[in-house]
Amino acid sequence: MVLMVCPDGTHGVVSSIVSGNSNVVEQPLERLLRVVKSMSLKALSSSVSDISSVVSMIDRIARSAPGNGSRAAVGEDLVAMTKCRLQMMRTSPKYVMDDGPSGFNFFFFFYICTYGKCWSFNALEMLKLQLALNAGAPARWSFNSLEMLQLQPTGNVGGSTHCDWKKRNCIVRSSGRNLAMVEQSEMQRLKLGTQGLEISKLGYGCMGLSGVYNNPVPEEEGIAVIKEAFDKGITFFDTSDVYGAKNANEYLVGKALKQLPREKIQLSTKFGVVGYDASKIIVKGSPEYARSCCEASLKRLDVDYIDLYYIHRIDTTIPIEYTMGELKRLVQKGKIKYIGLSEANPDTIRRAHVVHPITALETEYSLWTRDIEDEIIPLCRELGIGIVPYSPLGRGFLAGKAVVESVDPSSSLKNHPRLKGENFDKNKVIYFRLETLAKKHGCTPAQLALAWVLHQGDDVVPIPGTTKIKNLHDNIGALKVKLTKDDLKEISDAVPINEIAGSKSSSEVVHQVSWEFAKTPLPE
Repeated sequence: MVLMVCPDGTHGVVSSIVSGNSNVVEQPLERLLRVVKSMSLKALSSSVSDISSVVSMIDRIARSAPGNGSRAAVGEDLVAMTKCRLQMMRTSPKYVMDDGPSGFNFFFFFYICTYGKCWSFNALEMLKLQLALNAGAPARWSFNSLEMLQLQPTGNVGGSTHCDWKKRNCIVRSSGRNLAMVEQSEMQRLKLGTQGLEISKLGYGCMGLSGVYNNPVPEEEGIAVIKEAFDKGITFFDTSDVYGAKNANEYLVGKALKQLPREKIQLSTKFGVVGYDASKIIVKGSPEYARSCCEASLKRLDVDYIDLYYIHRIDTTIPIEYTMGELKRLVQKGKIKYIGLSEANPDTIRRAHVVHPITALETEYSLWTRDIEDEIIPLCRELGIGIVPYSPLGRGFLAGKAVVESVDPSSSLKNHPRLKGENFDKNKVIYFRLETLAKKHGCTPAQLALAWVLHQGDDVVPIPGTTKIKNLHDNIGALKVKLTKDDLKEISDAVPINEIAGSKSSSEVVHQVSWEFAKTPLPE
């Protein structure tokens, strides 16, 4: 049986059923849940698509239900459904159902099946179905908590939008009077580090949306890319307080999050880089600065907590223990959930990990930047620290755009040592080798380069960034590229480190804050 309330202006919905009072909505649904556990399985054959029929349908079920009920007759999974709580959040009296065209689309759905054979309701204990009505945008709402929907059959909403719920999350979106069921694609999930942070196997680096390398994209385009990444299964998003002019990237990410279910997002941001010029990068890691940066990021992102908070670059003037002590306090206060480091050297990583377990190390890692393989990766695995490679496509070079179209003259990458002059010509040879191997594997060079990183271990979660949805889809396609040990060796051999021409850092100033120099003094 499917109980569905989905008025679209043509069903003549009775206004007394839904009138802005959550109790009015909950009562028939809760009554249905009470009686369904004792009903005959044969009664689970009808369906309702109009809320005006709900009351009579419930009465019919109640009359046909056995007197004593039987848990065995319905199955443990179905009985578990009776434990769910329907919570209606921020219901405004002005949002009232009526029969006329001014009535807005309102949607409730419950799915019930027999014996628990085809649908799993084991997670329904966690159900918190939240209806949010935004007074600033009439008739705009979203369901924010759908963790329980681990359903195998398919649902057809409104007779038009089809969504496969098998082992997936389904996001309900509405804007104005248009309802849409948006399928969030299935993607492998894993635990990053050993502290419990679960994320998607592929992340998304948001930096480029705010013009760090090129001109920033329009806000609506940036938000669209983030939403598309989420719809395709990416839930791990990376930003920083220093990305973009006047913290633009955090503001952008915060606005995007308002259109997504926050509880399904793993958000990382960073602090520590105060600013930079042609001569130096200013880094600050004092406890006071860490605390103030965290509070500022929370406000810009407009969130209550940060999932993963990184020290962006290491302040070599103060002991890492002092910075970590403050981050530990922020964890205890619930401001942040997990702590990460970026571009830290082995000694700093070990000492930081003693103060509070480090969940992740964000560092540059790709086919043409592999300097962390000898010391950093083994240490992270010894301590149970996840590895988050940034620039997994070698500043985009391994995707081929610079080779095919040349570097955009307006891009800051035009001065990167590996992308200019004689070095660039030498490195093109490397790219063409990669291109040949990509054809062998039936993928693009970008997908092969990214797949190589993804295959370095389940503790490796790259965060490629892009400003274009087409490239986003291409990056996600790397997850489908399967490589054997022999394949990985062949790819590595095609990009020998000793043949890469030019420094990995865009300038000597940037090189000075890379992991090799990120050692801090001992505490007094």
